[in-house]
Amino acid sequence: MVTRIEEEFYADHPELQVQSENNNPTSIIYEIKFENSNTKLTKKANLIFPYTASEIAGMNEENLRIYTYSGGRWMMLNASQVLSEQKKVSAETSHFSLFRVMEYIPSGVLMSANSVYSYPNPARGDDVTFKFYLADKAYVKIEVYNVAGEKVIKLEKANCPAGIASEIVWHIKNIASGVYIYRVEARSASGSKVITKRLAIIH
Repeated sequence: MVTRIEEEFYADHPELQVQSENNNPTSIIYEIKFENSNTKLTKKANLIFPYTASEIAGMNEENLRIYTYSGGRWMMLNASQVLSEQKKVSAETSHFSLFRVMEYIPSGVLMSANSVYSYPNPARGDDVTFKFYLADKAYVKIEVYNVAGEKVIKLEKANCPAGIASEIVWHIKNIASGVYIYRVEARSASGSKVITKRLAIIH
């Protein structure tokens, strides 16, 4: 069951109010639930919520995200994606609840060491994935070096979105086993940041 919730509903439910400097809520609020409360999702469901120009007036459209109410607070769904030509926002969810479209407002450090990692590490198989979380939209470049300081590869990705995790995959099938150093550089309109870490490849 999908129900569009009116904002007036929140006047009687102060615990649902959005209290964060990092997001700007719209009036787009939905409650989605199964008729039988014991029913659970067996795989992720894709949510798609439409919006109008008036509902997001004054907001940065590319920073629209879907949030879910969980554990007493609003949490951003990491897979949020703006379909600007269709005037819709989509995201995957593993459960049904209350959902609200909000504008994510970039703040804080662009990229921190604990928000950058590679997996699997040690890497076995054909691919290793670099995952990173950015506080603002940025161009990201990853350079990988061997222990002798020789550059092995450069990977890059433009327009990585703000507020959610992004990934870059490195195909390592023909890369020798060993320890490698990778340098992740993010550049945005608000500044730049470099993080250096290590990974191991075992074939």
